[in-house]
Amino acid sequence: FIKIIMISGMSSIEERLEGYESGADDYITKPFIEDELLAKIAVFSKLARIEELDILKSTALYLMTHETRTPLNGILLGCEFLKEMKELPQDVQNYVNIIYKSGKRMHHLVSKINLLCQLKGGVELQQEKRSIEDELAKIKEKAEKKYSQQQIILEPECDCLLNADWQLVRKCIWYIVDNACKFGGNNGVVIVTAGKEEDGLFISVKDCGVGLNRETINRIFEGLFSEDILHHKEGSGLSLSVCRLIMIHHGGKLSCDNRAEGGAE
Repeated sequence: FIKIIMISGMSSIEERLEGYESGADDYITKPFIEDELLAKIAVFSKLARIEELDILKSTALYLMTHETRTPLNGILLGCEFLKEMKELPQDVQNYVNIIYKSGKRMHHLVSKINLLCQLKGGVELQQEKRSIEDELAKIKEKAEKKYSQQQIILEPECDCLLNADWQLVRKCIWYIVDNACKFGGNNGVVIVTAGKEEDGLFISVKDCGVGLNRETINRIFEGLFSEDILHHKEGSGLSLSVCRLIMIHHGGKLSCDNRAEGGAE
C-alpha cells in the first residue's frame, strides 16, 4: 500500500512517463514547493488507507458468504422436509414457514454479496447473442408471478440482438425490474422499453412510485446505501451496485432519475 512520489529535475513528457511506467504514483519536477509535496503525501497516505480498508471489506464479505452458504443450505433443506410433514400442528408449520422465508432472504443476500465480490475482482464474460425482446418476456413472466398486483408493460422499439453474458445481464435487468415493482407503489405499472441508440442499445425501466430524492439518486449505485437507515425495513442496497458493475464489465452504463409524470426511471 506504499505510495511512491518521484522528485526529479528531468521534466520532459517522455522522462515523466518513464517515471510512471517504473511504478511511481506521482511525479514532481524540481524545483518544487515544499507545501505541495507535503499536501500530495497527505493525499496519498489517505488513499493508501482507503485501498487497504476496501480490500479488508472485500475479504470479510467473501469469507462471510463462503462460511454461511453451507449452514444456510442445511436450514433450507431442513425446512423443506418439515414443510412436507402435514401432521405438524398449525403453529409449528407457521414457524417453519417463517424460518424458511428468513433463510431464503439470507440466501439471496449471500448470493448478491458473492456476485459483487466476483464482479469487483473481475470476471470473464461468457458472451452469446440473444434477442432482447425474448429475454424481457421471460423477466416479465417472472415479475408477474412474484407481483400479481403489478402490471408489467413491455414496449420494445425493435427486437435487437445483444451479444452479452446473458447470465449476468438477465440478473441486472431482473434486479432493476424487481426494484421497480417493489418500490413503484401498490397496484402500479412498470414499463420496460428497449431500442437502438447512436452508440448502441438501451433498456429503460420506469415505475409509477413517489420518485427519489436527489441524494438517493446520486448514491443509489453505491451499495449498502439506505435512504433512511434508522427506519430501514428491507433490502441491502446491493442490487443496483451489482447492476452497475455488470454494465461496466459490458462497456455500458447505468443511470437513474425521476420522471416528469411521477416515479423513477
